[in-house]
Amino acid sequence: MEKAVADPAARALIITGAGDRAFCSGADLNIVRELDGATIREWAVAGHRAFGRLAASRLPSIAAIHGYCLGGGLELALSCDLRLAAVEAAFGAPELQHDWIPGWGGIPMLSRTVGEGRARDLVMTGERLGAEDAWRIGLCREPVPARDLESAALDLAERVGALQAVALGALKAMLPGGPPEPGSAASEFEIQALH
Repeated sequence: MEKAVADPAARALIITGAGDRAFCSGADLNIVRELDGATIREWAVAGHRAFGRLAASRLPSIAAIHGYCLGGGLELALSCDLRLAAVEAAFGAPELQHDWIPGWGGIPMLSRTVGEGRARDLVMTGERLGAEDAWRIGLCREPVPARDLESAALDLAERVGALQAVALGALKAMLPGGPPEPGSAASEFEIQALH
C-alpha cells in the first residue's frame, strides 16, 4: 500500500485475496489467544495503524471480495472506501463465537457502515451473510459474478481514480473511515477488552 501511495501515477488501490477461496478469513484465533497483554497491545495497535493508513490514504481503495471475508478480513474490507463482492462471497464477524472480539476497529467501522443495530446483531450472533444480503444492508456494492469481479473492480478503480484529488481528499475527510486512532479512548477501550 505504501508503495502504491508513493507512486504519483497511482490513482486507485484494489485489495483482493490470493486464490479463489477467500478475500481474507482473518487472524488465526488459536495463535491470537496465546498473546499476552503487551503483545495484544502491539498486535491491536499495528492493526489500527495499518487499517487507518489504508482508510486515510490519498488513493481511493476498493476491496474486491471473493469467498470468505471474515473477522480481520472484514475489518480490512471495512477500511477500504468501497467494497465490491462476487456473488459467492460470505461476510461475517465470528470472533464472539470464539470468546474474542474484533480487534482492529471492526465494531465501530461496521456500525458506521451498516448501522448500530445491524452491527450489534452481526457481531453478537456471528451470522454469516451472503453477498446479496451484505449488499441489501449496505456492506458492499451490488454483487457481480465471480468471473466478472476483476474487471468490475478495474472499471470501478478507473472511475474513482479519475476523480479530482482535492475533491476526493475533502470527501474522505468528511466521511472518515478506518478504525479508531491508536491512543484514542475508543482504541484503548478495544485493547482493554481484548486483554
